[in-house]
Amino acid sequence: MTRIYLTGFMGAGKTTVGHALAAMLHMDAIDLDAWIEKEEGMAPAEIFAEKGEAYFRKKETEMLKRAKMLQGVIMTGGGIVMREENRRLLKRDGLVVFLDCDPAILVARIQNDASRPMASGRTVAELVSLYEKRLPLYRVCADLMVDTSGKTVDEIVTEIAGRIKPELFGHNGA
Repeated sequence: MTRIYLTGFMGAGKTTVGHALAAMLHMDAIDLDAWIEKEEGMAPAEIFAEKGEAYFRKKETEMLKRAKMLQGVIMTGGGIVMREENRRLLKRDGLVVFLDCDPAILVARIQNDASRPMASGRTVAELVSLYEKRLPLYRVCADLMVDTSGKTVDEIVTEIAGRIKPELFGHNGA
């Protein structure tokens, strides 16, 4: 397996952990949101504002389909699991690592971040509700779950690498 998808709610650390994990494993780091931004010529928040969430989600699915041609650590957007098609693609095309985190920590990280269109202007209760709505979808996709609450990037990356190496290199422990 040479494709690792990182999923999780906004603020769970997908981008930061993804780059560090890719470096540790000597793999490419691919950020789907950055890829969309490059192709669209605008940030996800601008796409949401100008073209709407439905357009962004469609573009996200298109990029996910194209990502199966790539190898590396692929960082997904927090809402990618909302579409059933995306959940199937993630499971089929790579090893899915769900970065979970305490909702209070997530909210503290994202609540006033204007670059996060799904967080901007929402109350704590609304953000926690969104997290709880997505949680079962993250879990159903995940091959591996890692709680990032209170851990350093190095601790998270070391934990992931230690748990996925057998999967990556085809060993089943037998």
